[in-house]
Amino acid sequence: MTSAEWTLVESPVRWDELMNQLRDAPAFQCWGWGEFQRRGGWKPLRLARLDGNHVSLAQVLCRRMPGGIEFAWVPGGPVSSRGAGLADDMRTLHDAVEAVVGRCYLRCNVMTPAI
Repeated sequence: MTSAEWTLVESPVRWDELMNQLRDAPAFQCWGWGEFQRRGGWKPLRLARLDGNHVSLAQVLCRRMPGGIEFAWVPGGPVSSRGAGLADDMRTLHDAVEAVVGRCYLRCNVMTPAI
């Protein structure tokens, strides 16, 4: 496991710079998709994990559900340049999301092919 941590990205320009480092990242991880979903009541949360030359990104769409639990959905992601390192990213992503939104159910729809 690496010591890299997930950090919030609040700039669309920075998010696009990071996205451009990833091959074949799905449109569901683009800044514009999150803003489109915001109009439907979702709150986009954009997280990056930078580890040396590798980039991992997760655009998490959040919505408060009955009972006070947050539903957090990562459509088409997370995405990573690390290939096999994606499993490590997944282990730490839930903690990073909970640190921002509180107790949550995290659902990921990874579209990265298995290596």
